[in-house]
Amino acid sequence: MEAPWEKYPNIWPSSKEWSNGPSSEYLKEWVAFYKELEPEKQRDYRKENKAPFYWFEIYLIHSEELISWTMPTLFLVLLSTPLRYIHFKSRK
Repeated sequence: MEAPWEKYPNIWPSSKEWSNGPSSEYLKEWVAFYKELEPEKQRDYRKENKAPFYWFEIYLIHSEELISWTMPTLFLVLLSTPLRYIHFKSRK
């Protein structure tokens, strides 16, 4: 199944569009699809469908196995909000 950021590349991850409309239904279907995968298949899916930096937390939230929080990940969390804003403002 196509990752949400590939299916709807112009929708910001925290946008209201993910809570209603066609993108909302797609995200629910994608989460159900991803959660049904076995941990090994989830790892394979993550490798094949690398999330852009502004979507990085989706795999952390929905994975069955614990994905370790490393210093680069924590650094990314701290920097992601302003970078997301800059990224999506530049696309308009």
